[in-house]
Amino acid sequence: MVNLPSSPLKEFFVDDDDEFIKEATRKRSYSEPCWCGSNIPYKKCHRVRAEQQRWSLGKILNKQRKVFWKKRGCMHPDASPSSCRGMIIDAHTIQRKGPLSAIVDESNHLCHLEADLQNQVFELKSIGWKKASIFPGFCSHHDTELFKELETKPFEGTNQQCVLQSFRNVCCELYKKRALVESLSYQSGVLDNGLDIHRQIEIQMSINKNIEGQRKSIEELEALQNKFHKAIESKKWDSFECKVFYFRGNVELISAAAIQVDYDFDGNQHVDLFDLEDDAESIVYTTLTVDDGGALIFCWPREFSQAKKFVDSFDAYKAEEKGDVFAQYCFLSSEHTFFSKNWWEKLTESQKTRIYDLYRCTFYEGGKFIPSIEPLVDWVFE
Repeated sequence: MVNLPSSPLKEFFVDDDDEFIKEATRKRSYSEPCWCGSNIPYKKCHRVRAEQQRWSLGKILNKQRKVFWKKRGCMHPDASPSSCRGMIIDAHTIQRKGPLSAIVDESNHLCHLEADLQNQVFELKSIGWKKASIFPGFCSHHDTELFKELETKPFEGTNQQCVLQSFRNVCCELYKKRALVESLSYQSGVLDNGLDIHRQIEIQMSINKNIEGQRKSIEELEALQNKFHKAIESKKWDSFECKVFYFRGNVELISAAAIQVDYDFDGNQHVDLFDLEDDAESIVYTTLTVDDGGALIFCWPREFSQAKKFVDSFDAYKAEEKGDVFAQYCFLSSEHTFFSKNWWEKLTESQKTRIYDLYRCTFYEGGKFIPSIEPLVDWVFE
């Protein structure tokens, strides 16, 4: 069975010989750069941090949202002041026509899970379908032009459609990670106000480690995005390998993500994501609706052998097991996982508990995915 850690966050243990701790605790002049890494003089940064007024979590989160969701420009391969037209819009990672519309209720709302940071719990949330899976990633002109093969034609599983859908997912993930680094940098300036030096060191070390890891992930995603740019500009759609799995059943759960291949579905580890010297391959997945059911798309650069092994490990499951296994993986791997209220209400308490356990983990420790005795979905793959 897939191994979930006892704590949803990765814990690292350090001692007083750690270079960061030694730098934070040594005597320094007021004009030196602060030990936290902000490049601000110590006298204007952490020298008086313990005396500063604590910010409420609500105030921090409100400011953080503004930092996170600011418009950062069009992500089209040919984006420029001369080629972009219209405002930067909220682009949908998952199509509104088809996938999202299939799971809305009578008020055009659907459900997802969300962290309530103030109460430190995960909750079921209802969201309007126009706000689901969005990110401010493209100008209105390029969003319409680039994705018309997806938006105006039925899904036929062509490499072009799969690559375009996957490119949208990659841009969303890259936007979020860049925004997260900015958000974490903002947090480093306010999160430890009014705390003693020991808590300051703990918080700043955690933020710095997180930023370091996110920058590594951004570097890998930028390399992947560049591969998509080349394929789109040259129309060489076959530079990516795409595998489409069709299934029958009610599409009441949809998901999309660009993920790094750390473990496959058999629990084999391909890379240690916490080792920043180790490069990870990425793969993109999306669920869509088709006339008689749904489709699951995997897309990856042809030279990515680990990504292919990842897909092969999924393909090895029986047709009637694939849906439940993939549903488990969605909650473990992607916050862009949405579902109908009707589907959630039909789940048993044990199923809901399992989903919460999967969703709250920021990482996992391998292990083979085992189909549930009570399947989460009724999908039967062809």
